[in-house]
Amino acid sequence: MKRRLVASLALVLTACTHAAAEGSACSVAEGAPVSRHDAPAWSVDLEDAPSAAATDARGSVVTFSAWVAEFDQQGHERWRADLPGAGLDWPVLERDVVVVPTVSFDTGVAGCAAVERADGHVRWAADVGRGSGAVVAVAGGTVVCATGDGSIAAFARDTGRRRWMADLGATFGTDDVSVSGRSALAVDTETGRVAVVARVGERWMLTCWTLVAGTHDLACDLDLGVRRAPSAVAVAAPGTLVVGDGDARAVLLWDLGRHEVRAAVPTADSFDPASIPVVAGGVAVVVDRAGGVTAVDVGRGEARWRADLDQPVLDVNPSLTADTVHVVDWTGRVHHLRRSDGRRAAPIDEAGWAIAAVADPAADGFVTVRRGLDGGRLDGVIPSEESRVRPLQCSTEPGHSTRNDARP
Repeated sequence: MKRRLVASLALVLTACTHAAAEGSACSVAEGAPVSRHDAPAWSVDLEDAPSAAATDARGSVVTFSAWVAEFDQQGHERWRADLPGAGLDWPVLERDVVVVPTVSFDTGVAGCAAVERADGHVRWAADVGRGSGAVVAVAGGTVVCATGDGSIAAFARDTGRRRWMADLGATFGTDDVSVSGRSALAVDTETGRVAVVARVGERWMLTCWTLVAGTHDLACDLDLGVRRAPSAVAVAAPGTLVVGDGDARAVLLWDLGRHEVRAAVPTADSFDPASIPVVAGGVAVVVDRAGGVTAVDVGRGEARWRADLDQPVLDVNPSLTADTVHVVDWTGRVHHLRRSDGRRAAPIDEAGWAIAAVADPAADGFVTVRRGLDGGRLDGVIPSEESRVRPLQCSTEPGHSTRNDARP
C-alpha cells in the first residue's frame, strides 16, 4: 500500500449563494460551531478492492475478499490478516477484537470470525449456515451471527464456543427463508432479545429470539407485509427497536415489552433490506430507497427533521460524527447533513466510488471507503477547530423539511 498525505483545506459552504438565487435570506448565525469537512487529512491507496469497514477511536478495520486490515487514525496500516470470505458484510468493532462476517463464494458456507485488534491474530472462526451474506452483532460476552439461509447462532465472544443454534426455516415451517446480506442484527440487552429482518415465503418479518437460549419469541415478531421491502433493524432505546416498514412507508418504533408499535413516522418511499438505521442521542436516522432521510425523535415518537438526497440509495449504512450524518448514495457520492436539523453540513463529496463513510459517533473524524475497478482508497478526514464555522441560517433550503407529516 502506498500512503500519501494531503494538506487539509477548508471547504466553503455555498448555501448562501443558493439561497440568494431562490430569493431567500441566509446569514451566519451566532451559536455553537458545527463540524466542517476538509479535504482528506490522509489517503491510502489499496491494492485490493475493499468491501466493508468500521471505525472507532482506535482506528479503522477494512475487509477485503480474503483478508482484513486495521489502520490507525493517521492511515498507517497496523496489521493485516488472511481471512477467506471476509469481504462482503459489515464488521463490528470491540475494544480488543473485531467480529467479521464471512462468506465463501466457492462453497456457499457463511459464518463469522473474531480477530485480535492488537496483531490481527484470528482468535476463532465458525461456520453457521449458507447463503450470499452474513450479519453479526455483539452484546457483552456474546457474538450473534445470522446467515443468508436463516441460520442464527450465538458464540462466546472470547472463545468462540457455540451457545445455541436456531433455524428460521424450521421455525416457520418453510425452506423459503432469507436474511439480506449487508443488513444488521439488533440485540436489546434490556429484554434479552435478538432481532433480525427476514423474508419468510411471501412475507417480510421482524423476528425475535432470546439472547441466552436462542428460543423463538413469537410475541415479539412483527409482520412487515408482502409488497415492499423493509429496512434492517436496530435498537432505538432500551426495550425499543426501530425498523422501516416498506408497505406502510413508515419508520416504526417497536416496543419489545408491550409487543406493540409505539410510533409510526411516515416516509416517502419503501426501503432496502440492507438499509441500516443509525441511532445516537435519542434520534434514529433511517434512509428510504428514494433518498429520503428521516430523523426520528425516539422519546417523542415523531420526526425531528427530514431531508432529501435527490438520489436513490441502496445498501446504505449511514454513519454519525459528533454533529453530522454521513450518507453514501447509489452513485458513490457522500452527503453530509447536520444532526441537529438535517441541513447540509458541507458540500456533497463528488469524488465518487464511495461504498461507505464510516465514523465514530463520539468523534468528528470519518473515513470514506472507495472501491475502484482494481483497488480502492481510504480518505481520512479529521476536522480541526480552525476549520469550524458557525451554522448557516437560511429561511429556505431545497430538500429540507422540519415537518412531522409525510413528504409529498
